[in-house]
Amino acid sequence: KKRKQAELEKKRKQAELERKRKQAELEKKRKQAELEKKRKQAELEKKRKQAELERKRKQAELERKRQEAAAREAARQKAEKRNRIQQVMVGIQQAVTAYWIRPRGYYGGLSCVIEIRLKPGGAVQSAKIVTSSGNSVFDASALKAVYSASPLAVPYDVYSDFKHFQFIFRQ
Repeated sequence: KKRKQAELEKKRKQAELERKRKQAELEKKRKQAELEKKRKQAELEKKRKQAELERKRKQAELERKRQEAAAREAARQKAEKRNRIQQVMVGIQQAVTAYWIRPRGYYGGLSCVIEIRLKPGGAVQSAKIVTSSGNSVFDASALKAVYSASPLAVPYDVYSDFKHFQFIFRQ
């Protein structure tokens, strides 16, 4: 009976050891699975962050290209407007020169700066000498030519630049 009890006790201890070994093995597998899960989550998080960084980099690149394109377009429009204004100024110079009557005793090489205010449509509202040529007869003939050339051909798209401007009259 003692022998059977000892044998049963031995089997029970072995079964207990086996159960503990299996439990330890299961615990080890569970921890490994948990570690693997955490590793995969960390890897996914790393990939997500990399994708987010790549998306932001691409977005920043697109924004930079958009800004460069906008700057180029603004520069092009500014140059176009500058050329347009220059063309209008040449037209004004030609119109005023066409109405200018050369004063008696005029020998050439004079110039004066005239400040001109225009009404919509190009009509001269006012004109005055801001820098004299030193010859009052020449200055008066230049002012008369400005008023005679009215209305000046100023297109609507650049009118705001010509509402009030200064003009150098040279002869």
